[in-house]
Amino acid sequence: MANRKPRTEQAYIAWARARVNQWAGGQSGPPDIGLTPEQIGEADTKVTDLENKFTNMVNLRTSAETATGQKDASLADTDSYISGMIDIIDGYAKSTGNPQVYALAGIAAPKKPSARTVAPVPVDPRTTITPGGTVIFAFSVVTGGGAVYPVQRRAITLDGFNGPWIDMGFATSLKRFTDNNAQAGMAGYAYRAATRLTNGVQSEWSDWGVANLGAEPQQMERALAMAKAAEDEQEPPAALAS
Repeated sequence: MANRKPRTEQAYIAWARARVNQWAGGQSGPPDIGLTPEQIGEADTKVTDLENKFTNMVNLRTSAETATGQKDASLADTDSYISGMIDIIDGYAKSTGNPQVYALAGIAAPKKPSARTVAPVPVDPRTTITPGGTVIFAFSVVTGGGAVYPVQRRAITLDGFNGPWIDMGFATSLKRFTDNNAQAGMAGYAYRAATRLTNGVQSEWSDWGVANLGAEPQQMERALAMAKAAEDEQEPPAALAS
């Protein structure tokens, strides 16, 4: 069945006005549809009242949207200005060292940044040997700004002898260290890195990245296994480690 009346408000009001005008008729009076002039007059009054109230609502809605936009702009402008004033208060409190500045200003002091207590351990240690014998040690780690990466090296002989770990300096910000002093005659060198934060906190050392300087792969695997086993025997029990 077709809709006899529109469903939306605006369409309904226009439809109701057209119907009342049609039912009122022209100079010849209302058409013969069973409605009395009094009923049609009352309908006209109600439709006129509805039209006025709808128009008033639309005007108020437009006004409210305008007022809301003006309020939002004013809020942003005010907050920007007061935020600048708080920055000035922060600077004044810092320069004077007076702890009462924030109480006098009626605002909370800024939170102190929490010190980082754990540094991430570098992972994926790996080495590349250039044709000229230079060893490039690389690793991966995600840290905040300002961290540095100390690197250590130890020699490995074919009998699995571990030389002492020697500080070699620091890797670059790209997590790469270039060793130009790798000496022939060794089975290889092991490299490891750590992460040192700006507050001095340092991570544990990474796993080894091993550069094979010419040994047979199986010999190197055996030497490396003996070297790591020897180091494990030298490690104190976990419960006693400081």
